[in-house]
Amino acid sequence: MWALIPIKALSGAKQRLSSVLSPCQRQSLARAMACDVIKNVFASTRLEGVLVISDDPEIEKIALDAGCEFLWESNVPEPDLSGLNSAVAQGAAWLNASKIRSMMVIHSDLPLLKTARIDSLVETYPEHPTITIVPDRAEQGSNLLICPVGKVTEGFCFQYGVNSLRRHQIEAQRIGIDFSIVSMPDMQFDIDSPQDLHKLMDSRLLQDDSETGRCLEKICQTALIDYPLEGSSTEQVQSRPLFHEFQQPANVHG
Repeated sequence: MWALIPIKALSGAKQRLSSVLSPCQRQSLARAMACDVIKNVFASTRLEGVLVISDDPEIEKIALDAGCEFLWESNVPEPDLSGLNSAVAQGAAWLNASKIRSMMVIHSDLPLLKTARIDSLVETYPEHPTITIVPDRAEQGSNLLICPVGKVTEGFCFQYGVNSLRRHQIEAQRIGIDFSIVSMPDMQFDIDSPQDLHKLMDSRLLQDDSETGRCLEKICQTALIDYPLEGSSTEQVQSRPLFHEFQQPANVHG
Protein backbone atom coordinates (compact mmCIF):
# COMPACT_ATOMS: atom_id res chain seq x y z
CA MET A 1 0.00 0.00 0.00
CA TRP A 2 1.10 3.52 -0.86
CA ALA A 3 -0.06 6.82 0.59
CA LEU A 4 -1.30 9.55 -1.73
CA ILE A 5 -1.25 13.09 -0.33
CA PRO A 6 -2.90 15.72 -2.58
CA ILE A 7 -1.93 19.25 -1.58
CA LYS A 8 -3.47 22.45 -2.88
CA ALA A 9 -1.19 25.32 -3.89
CA LEU A 10 -0.23 27.16 -0.70
CA SER A 11 -1.10 30.57 -2.14
CA GLY A 12 -4.79 29.65 -2.23
CA ALA A 13 -5.00 27.44 0.84
CA LYS A 14 -7.43 27.79 3.74
CA GLN A 15 -9.60 30.54 2.27
CA ARG A 16 -12.28 29.84 4.89
CA LEU A 17 -9.88 31.20 7.51
CA SER A 18 -9.58 34.54 5.71
CA SER A 19 -11.75 36.30 8.30
CA VAL A 20 -9.16 35.68 11.02
CA LEU A 21 -5.82 35.06 9.30
CA SER A 22 -3.91 37.07 6.73
CA PRO A 23 -2.94 35.45 3.41
CA CYS A 24 0.61 35.02 4.70
CA GLN A 25 -0.60 33.39 7.92
CA ARG A 26 -2.93 31.04 6.04
CA GLN A 27 -0.10 30.04 3.76
CA SER A 28 2.23 29.45 6.70
CA LEU A 29 -0.36 27.32 8.50
CA ALA A 30 -1.09 25.24 5.39
CA ARG A 31 2.64 24.70 4.84
CA ALA A 32 3.21 23.69 8.46
CA MET A 33 0.36 21.17 8.48
CA ALA A 34 1.49 19.71 5.16
CA CYS A 35 5.04 19.31 6.49
CA ASP A 36 3.77 17.49 9.58
CA VAL A 37 1.51 15.18 7.60
CA ILE A 38 4.25 14.33 5.10
CA LYS A 39 6.74 13.69 7.90
CA ASN A 40 4.42 11.45 9.91
CA VAL A 41 3.16 9.51 6.90
CA PHE A 42 6.66 8.95 5.51
CA ALA A 43 7.74 7.60 8.91
CA SER A 44 5.31 4.69 8.57
CA THR A 45 6.99 1.28 8.54
CA ARG A 46 3.95 -0.35 6.93
CA LEU A 47 3.53 1.79 3.83
CA GLU A 48 5.60 0.90 0.77
CA GLY A 49 5.83 4.48 -0.43
CA VAL A 50 4.39 7.99 -0.37
CA LEU A 51 3.27 10.01 -3.40
CA VAL A 52 2.55 13.73 -3.09
CA ILE A 53 0.60 15.44 -5.88
CA SER A 54 0.42 19.23 -6.22
CA ASP A 55 0.92 22.08 -8.66
CA ASP A 56 3.03 24.08 -6.18
CA PRO A 57 6.84 24.09 -6.59
CA GLU A 58 7.28 24.70 -2.86
CA ILE A 59 5.31 21.54 -2.09
CA GLU A 60 7.47 19.68 -4.61
CA LYS A 61 10.60 20.67 -2.69
CA ILE A 62 9.07 19.74 0.67
CA ALA A 63 7.99 16.33 -0.65
CA LEU A 64 11.28 15.47 -2.34
CA ASP A 65 13.33 16.66 0.64
CA ALA A 66 11.26 14.33 2.84
CA GLY A 67 11.98 11.37 0.55
CA CYS A 68 8.56 11.13 -1.11
CA GLU A 69 7.73 10.68 -4.76
CA PHE A 70 6.20 13.77 -6.35
CA LEU A 71 3.71 14.12 -9.19
CA TRP A 72 2.85 17.40 -10.84
CA GLU A 73 -0.89 17.91 -10.94
CA SER A 74 -2.10 18.50 -14.47
CA ASN A 75 -3.79 21.81 -15.22
CA VAL A 76 -6.18 19.84 -17.40
CA PRO A 77 -8.55 17.99 -15.05
CA GLU A 78 -9.66 14.41 -15.57
CA PRO A 79 -12.91 14.12 -17.57
CA ASP A 80 -15.95 15.08 -15.49
CA LEU A 81 -13.73 15.83 -12.48
CA SER A 82 -12.33 18.96 -10.91
CA GLY A 83 -10.26 20.07 -7.95
CA LEU A 84 -9.41 17.43 -5.37
CA ASN A 85 -11.22 14.64 -7.22
CA SER A 86 -9.13 15.26 -10.31
CA ALA A 87 -5.87 15.37 -8.34
CA VAL A 88 -6.65 12.08 -6.57
CA ALA A 89 -7.65 10.43 -9.86
CA GLN A 90 -4.35 11.53 -11.41
CA GLY A 91 -2.44 10.13 -8.45
CA ALA A 92 -4.36 6.85 -8.67
CA ALA A 93 -3.49 6.54 -12.36
CA TRP A 94 0.22 7.01 -11.54
CA LEU A 95 0.04 4.35 -8.83
CA ASN A 96 -1.83 1.96 -11.10
CA ALA A 97 0.82 2.37 -13.80
CA SER A 98 3.40 1.55 -11.12
CA LYS A 99 1.54 -1.71 -10.29
CA ILE A 100 0.51 -0.54 -6.81
CA ARG A 101 -2.45 -2.55 -5.49
CA SER A 102 -3.92 -0.25 -2.84
CA MET A 103 -3.63 3.35 -1.73
CA MET A 104 -4.38 5.53 1.26
CA VAL A 105 -5.52 9.06 0.37
CA ILE A 106 -4.68 11.45 3.20
CA HIS A 107 -5.60 15.12 3.52
CA SER A 108 -2.77 17.51 4.34
CA ASP A 109 -4.61 19.45 7.07
CA LEU A 110 -4.68 16.81 9.82
CA PRO A 111 -2.47 18.31 12.55
CA LEU A 112 -3.05 15.46 15.04
CA LEU A 113 -2.26 12.62 12.63
CA LYS A 114 0.14 10.07 14.08
CA THR A 115 2.34 7.50 12.36
CA ALA A 116 1.05 4.72 14.62
CA ARG A 117 -2.48 5.31 13.32
CA ILE A 118 -1.28 4.98 9.73
CA ASP A 119 0.47 1.71 10.54
CA SER A 120 -2.63 0.38 12.28
CA LEU A 121 -4.85 1.13 9.29
CA VAL A 122 -2.46 -0.59 6.90
CA GLU A 123 -2.21 -3.67 9.14
CA THR A 124 -5.97 -4.06 9.52
CA TYR A 125 -6.98 -3.33 5.91
CA PRO A 126 -8.73 -6.46 4.59
CA GLU A 127 -7.37 -8.57 1.75
CA HIS A 128 -10.59 -8.34 -0.26
CA PRO A 129 -11.41 -5.07 -2.08
CA THR A 130 -12.82 -2.55 0.37
CA ILE A 131 -13.29 1.20 0.61
CA THR A 132 -12.32 2.28 4.13
CA ILE A 133 -12.84 5.86 5.29
CA VAL A 134 -11.87 7.80 8.39
CA PRO A 135 -14.45 10.63 8.46
CA ASP A 136 -14.18 14.14 9.86
CA ARG A 137 -15.66 15.10 13.25
CA ALA A 138 -19.03 15.86 11.68
CA GLU A 139 -18.97 12.42 10.03
CA GLN A 140 -19.70 14.00 6.67
CA GLY A 141 -16.26 14.31 5.08
CA SER A 142 -13.56 11.82 4.09
CA ASN A 143 -10.33 12.78 5.84
CA LEU A 144 -8.62 9.51 4.96
CA LEU A 145 -9.68 6.98 2.34
CA ILE A 146 -8.20 3.57 1.55
CA CYS A 147 -9.12 1.79 -1.65
CA PRO A 148 -7.82 -0.76 -4.15
CA VAL A 149 -6.11 1.14 -6.96
CA GLY A 150 -7.48 -1.16 -9.64
CA LYS A 151 -11.08 -0.39 -8.71
CA VAL A 152 -10.44 3.30 -9.33
CA THR A 153 -9.29 2.64 -12.88
CA GLU A 154 -12.23 0.23 -13.33
CA GLY A 155 -14.88 2.82 -12.57
CA PHE A 156 -14.88 4.00 -8.95
CA CYS A 157 -15.22 7.80 -8.99
CA PHE A 158 -13.99 9.88 -6.08
CA GLN A 159 -16.68 12.03 -4.46
CA TYR A 160 -14.75 14.62 -2.46
CA GLY A 161 -16.79 17.70 -1.63
CA VAL A 162 -19.94 18.27 0.41
CA ASN A 163 -21.14 15.10 2.18
CA SER A 164 -18.33 13.07 0.63
CA LEU A 165 -18.62 10.27 3.20
CA ARG A 166 -22.17 9.42 2.15
CA ARG A 167 -21.40 9.94 -1.53
CA HIS A 168 -18.36 7.65 -1.35
CA GLN A 169 -20.57 5.02 0.29
CA ILE A 170 -23.13 5.30 -2.50
CA GLU A 171 -20.35 5.05 -5.09
CA ALA A 172 -18.98 1.91 -3.42
CA GLN A 173 -22.45 0.36 -3.52
CA ARG A 174 -22.80 1.29 -7.18
CA ILE A 175 -19.75 -0.71 -8.22
CA GLY A 176 -20.36 -3.50 -5.70
CA ILE A 177 -17.42 -3.07 -3.34
CA ASP A 178 -17.42 -3.38 0.46
CA PHE A 179 -17.44 -0.16 2.48
CA SER A 180 -16.34 0.48 6.06
CA ILE A 181 -15.97 3.47 8.39
CA VAL A 182 -13.23 3.70 11.01
CA SER A 183 -13.41 6.38 13.73
CA MET A 184 -10.06 7.78 14.84
CA PRO A 185 -10.51 11.06 16.76
CA ASP A 186 -7.03 12.41 16.04
CA MET A 187 -7.42 11.83 12.30
CA GLN A 188 -10.90 13.33 12.32
CA PHE A 189 -9.58 16.76 13.30
CA ASP A 190 -9.12 18.89 10.19
CA ILE A 191 -8.79 22.68 10.11
CA ASP A 192 -11.37 24.52 8.04
CA SER A 193 -12.83 27.21 10.30
CA PRO A 194 -11.85 29.61 13.12
CA GLN A 195 -13.77 27.35 15.49
CA ASP A 196 -11.57 24.43 14.40
CA LEU A 197 -8.51 26.45 15.37
CA HIS A 198 -9.87 27.17 18.83
CA LYS A 199 -10.78 23.53 19.38
CA LEU A 200 -7.32 22.46 18.29
CA MET A 201 -5.63 24.73 20.79
CA ASP A 202 -8.06 23.81 23.55
CA SER A 203 -7.29 20.13 22.96
CA ARG A 204 -3.62 20.64 23.95
CA LEU A 205 -2.77 17.60 21.82
CA LEU A 206 -0.29 19.08 19.35
CA GLN A 207 3.12 17.44 19.45
CA ASP A 208 5.68 19.81 20.95
CA ASP A 209 8.02 19.32 17.99
CA SER A 210 5.39 19.89 15.30
CA GLU A 211 5.66 22.53 12.60
CA THR A 212 1.97 23.28 13.14
CA GLY A 213 2.50 23.99 16.83
CA ARG A 214 5.37 26.37 16.14
CA CYS A 215 3.38 28.12 13.43
CA LEU A 216 0.33 28.59 15.64
CA GLU A 217 2.46 29.82 18.51
CA LYS A 218 3.80 32.55 16.24
CA ILE A 219 0.37 33.42 14.85
CA CYS A 220 -1.33 33.63 18.23
CA GLN A 221 1.06 36.34 19.38
CA THR A 222 -0.65 38.86 17.12
CA ALA A 223 -3.89 37.47 15.69
CA LEU A 224 -7.33 38.58 16.87
CA ILE A 225 -10.60 36.97 15.99
CA ASP A 226 -14.21 38.15 15.94
CA TYR A 227 -16.63 35.25 15.90
CA PRO A 228 -20.21 34.50 17.00
CA LEU A 229 -20.61 33.06 20.46
CA GLU A 230 -22.22 29.63 20.54
CA GLY A 231 -25.96 30.06 20.21
CA SER A 232 -25.74 33.77 19.35
CA SER A 233 -26.58 35.64 16.19
CA THR A 234 -23.88 36.73 13.77
CA GLU A 235 -24.27 40.29 15.09
CA GLN A 236 -23.27 39.24 18.60
CA VAL A 237 -19.52 38.75 18.48
CA GLN A 238 -16.70 38.60 20.93
CA SER A 239 -13.13 39.73 20.31
CA ARG A 240 -10.25 37.94 21.93
CA PRO A 241 -6.82 36.61 20.99
CA LEU A 242 -7.10 33.87 18.40
CA PHE A 243 -5.34 31.45 20.73
CA HIS A 244 -5.45 32.32 24.39
CA GLU A 245 -2.35 31.47 26.39
CA PHE A 246 -0.91 29.01 23.91
CA GLN A 247 1.07 26.32 25.67
CA GLN A 248 2.79 23.32 24.16
CA PRO A 249 2.08 20.12 26.09
CA ALA A 250 4.50 17.37 26.82
CA ASN A 251 4.87 14.70 24.16
CA VAL A 252 1.65 12.75 23.62
CA HIS A 253 2.20 9.20 22.47
CA GLY A 254 -0.29 6.80 20.98
